Parts: sequence; C-alpha cells; structure tokens
Amino acid sequence: MLKQKQRYLHDPDHGIIGDCHRTAFACILDLNRDLVPHWGEIYYNDTAEWTKAVNDWLRSIGYVLVSVPLTGSLETVLECANNMFNDAYWLLTGESSTHVNHVVVCCGGKIVHDPSLVDSGIIGPCIEERVYWCEFLTPFYS
Repeated sequence: MLKQKQRYLHDPDHGIIGDCHRTAFACILDLNRDLVPHWGEIYYNDTAEWTKAVNDWLRSIGYVLVSVPLTGSLETVLECANNMFNDAYWLLTGESSTHVNHVVVCCGGKIVHDPSLVDSGIIGPCIEERVYWCEFLTPFYS
C-alpha cells in the first residue's frame, strides 16, 4: 500500500471538494493519487453519475467495487468487516471528526491509514444514510 494524503480537504462552502475517496483508492492500488480521477469534483451533486464513473474507471483497470452497508458501532463494523475481508485492504466510509463523510483505508479489522490532511478519522456512520460503507476491490473478469 502506498500511503498518501489527499490534496483537497473537503470545504464545499468555499468551493473545495475533498478527494479522500480517490486518494484511498490510490493508496490500495499503489498509484499516485493524481492518476486517479477526482470524481467528487466532477459529480459532487450526482451520486448516480459519480458511482458510474468510479465503476467505469475501475473496470478499465481490471477491478469491480463491492460496497456493503453496515450498521452498529464502529468497533462492531470493524469486527464484522474483518470476518468478511480478512487481511485484504478495503475502504471504510463514515463521518469524520470534521463532520463530513470521509474514507479511510482498512486492513482486516483495523484502520491502517487516514488520507485526511488533518487525520480526521471516522467517528460514526455516514451523515445522511446512517450506515458505514465498507468497500473492497475484486478483479473484474469479462
């Protein structure tokens, strides 16, 4: 895993859309962050188009994203994810200490890297959906 920090801290009130999601992908794919598209900047207000763009890009490099919503405490979610993902790298989305949705990199049942410029971490489930999103990559076979 290539540990990197995001380029943009999320501050939509000032027109800045954070890029933790693309940075987390870059980390687990061992890519430079700037080689991964900043989908949030392009599709910030269109979740369907954002999701399509992410999936199209991942397929172009041979992967499919699997997303699993989980509820409960952060500790319970990490324990459950450990049972699903074992020693694989995966992404966890939830609310950060800066009170925006944020993505961190996990391995097994532990958070192993926070791409935030201020190490905001995860303190609870996503703000709107009230779930944690656990995402992992699997090879794409056509």
